Amino acid sequence: MAASGQPRWQHEFVYDAETAKRNQRQTYAGQSTPLVAGDVVYVGSDDGHLYALALEDGELLWKHNLGVPLKGSPVLSGNALFICDWDGNLYCFVGA
Repeated sequence: MAASGQPRWQHEFVYDAETAKRNQRQTYAGQSTPLVAGDVVYVGSDDGHLYALALEDGELLWKHNLGVPLKGSPVLSGNALFICDWDGNLYCFVGA
């Protein structure tokens, strides 16, 4: 909380040694800069997933596996969410 300086919630990204070896990364155990849109926090992770977390309490709303690390930060334009992966692919998620 801003008043006390204490975190409201946190989300732990779990990484295992086998995943790190399989992905052959130069850098591991990191996330993109988060994007807050409305009451949802979007963040890409080195585990290859795009995460959507509830802003209020950090609850995992959904995650989508893109298969390679997500180093670039998600970007929102209208109802479209964009994110780029480590291999240079650009993905677009559009809300209904």
